[in-house]
Amino acid sequence: MRYLSLRWLLFGAAFVTLTSVVGLLGITVLHTAQHQLSHYATQRDTRIAHRIARELVVAFRHGGMIRLERQAEVSAAQWGTGLTMQNSSGHVIIAAHPPGAQSTGGPSASVTVPLRLGAVSIGTMTLVHPPIFEPRLSPVLQAIEQRLALAAVLGFIIALVVSIWVGREAAGPFRKVALAAQAVAAGRRDIYLTPAGVSEARTLAKDFNHMAEALNASETQQRQLIADMAHELRTPLSILLGYVTALDDGVSIPGQDPMTLIREQTRFLVRLTDDLQMLARADSQALELRPQSVEVRPWLKHTVDAVVDMAIQRGITLTVVVPDDLTPVAWFDADRLRQALSNYLDNALKYTGPGGRVTVSAQSDGESLMLSVSDTGIGVDSSDLPHVFDRLYRADRARARSTGGMGIGLAIAKKLVEMSGGSVGVQSVKGKGSTFWLTIPVQRPPVS
Repeated sequence: MRYLSLRWLLFGAAFVTLTSVVGLLGITVLHTAQHQLSHYATQRDTRIAHRIARELVVAFRHGGMIRLERQAEVSAAQWGTGLTMQNSSGHVIIAAHPPGAQSTGGPSASVTVPLRLGAVSIGTMTLVHPPIFEPRLSPVLQAIEQRLALAAVLGFIIALVVSIWVGREAAGPFRKVALAAQAVAAGRRDIYLTPAGVSEARTLAKDFNHMAEALNASETQQRQLIADMAHELRTPLSILLGYVTALDDGVSIPGQDPMTLIREQTRFLVRLTDDLQMLARADSQALELRPQSVEVRPWLKHTVDAVVDMAIQRGITLTVVVPDDLTPVAWFDADRLRQALSNYLDNALKYTGPGGRVTVSAQSDGESLMLSVSDTGIGVDSSDLPHVFDRLYRADRARARSTGGMGIGLAIAKKLVEMSGGSVGVQSVKGKGSTFWLTIPVQRPPVS
């Protein structure tokens, strides 16, 4: 099925609308003129009929029927109209017409008035117009019709011009967006549209620019992902290959136990693939949450206890702050939320030096549970704060894998919390530390 373009639709709509308006306006004006002129002619004929009736009565009084017939001819010639006179029985006794008048279709009555001589009725007089004289004001109507015809032609031309302009100006910006979208689909990424035209077209152009920027950023991120993955995988794979080759050749390797190094690198690769798989499953809605009623205090203690040894080894003071009025029970997936909070803790311990502090806090207001992890570490620059939860984002790309990681942990934490119906956030001052927080609802959602 073939559809009309927006330009032709707008052109057709504007053209039909404008021509309809011009046509209806012309018909209205013509009808109004005809009505008003007809009304004026009727009033004028009535006045003439009464005047002729008075002249006929006077003629009859002074000269009888002979004078009456003569006066009828004079009045018909004087006023340019035909007239007939009927007696009291309705029979036509006099018929007069202007000189040269020829009736081809029979006279048509215009106005009828009584003829009275004092209180005595002597008949009636009817003012008639032969068809050749009707309407008597036809020249005026013809002039009006000619002017309206000229106005209709001009209106048609104006409607055509305006319709073409509307179709081009209104549909043009949308056409540009369509062409730009085709160019982007073909692989171009340097497309930028200047907002123009109607407000909807301007909004569409701005949205297209935002989309193009987001697409460009996404492709840049994908390219960076490939580069990061290649870098992150190259190091452990190179180590594994080197040690396996050395063991295979029987070469003795001084220093750390080769099997321990192989085990560490293998664990890193397994964790990396697990994290990437979790993000992929979450994006495809394949990651299932199993929310349940959880006792908050024991759950929080168990989560923090898992990193106590790491904090002690790094010389970091780990503190838990829990108010007395903390909600005792909340509704969430204990394992998934523990993973999100553990990523916060791992991030805080990683970027806090010896002698620093990491504080885990919990608050609740009856509707939500807020957990935060504060540290006295290196902090995050203000320009990097909007991106810390973006996957694969690292504020300092020069950091080694041992300190910087892949930039997946915080992205996983954000995804898990949002899947639980909550939100995440961060506050940080460069060189003074950071506070990462998450908030989730504590009540079980109603069954729909």
